[in-house]
Amino acid sequence: MAQTIFRDATADEVRLIGDLASKILPSEFKGILSSDEIDSMVERMYSQEVLQNSAEQGMHFIIASCDGKDIGFASFVQEGPDLFYISRIFVIDEYRDRGVGAALFKDVIREIKLFHPAPCTAELLVNHSSSALNFYHRMGMEFSREVIFDLDSFELAEQILSIKL
Repeated sequence: MAQTIFRDATADEVRLIGDLASKILPSEFKGILSSDEIDSMVERMYSQEVLQNSAEQGMHFIIASCDGKDIGFASFVQEGPDLFYISRIFVIDEYRDRGVGAALFKDVIREIKLFHPAPCTAELLVNHSSSALNFYHRMGMEFSREVIFDLDSFELAEQILSIKL
């Protein structure tokens, strides 16, 4: 496999995150949410307006590319003096199980440590039914607590995982 390259998304590239999310989330949440619920989630969380607002509020976006093709993304934001929130790390299906997600996760951790060299904690949300749950455990994250989001037409139960850095 060709080498995967990671780059910080520029302000002009934030739209790519929404494009990637609309390709990745349907397979990520298949069997967990209905297609209407997935569409609603993509619109609420990955619309151009939401992504632009997130970037303006300090969210850092990282895009993974291979052979000139954008294949995944991750993001993080500082939530407190020693607390960071990592958005889920997503990779398109055809590049899964090739180490791309692990490399993207490690790049996010490296970026957080560069941004905040002092000891801190990174947290993320993951659905308790998601196949990504085992991935995050392998990356060293541990269960912290569970939260339930009311998304108008449905509720979404998520686990918060954390890792000390």
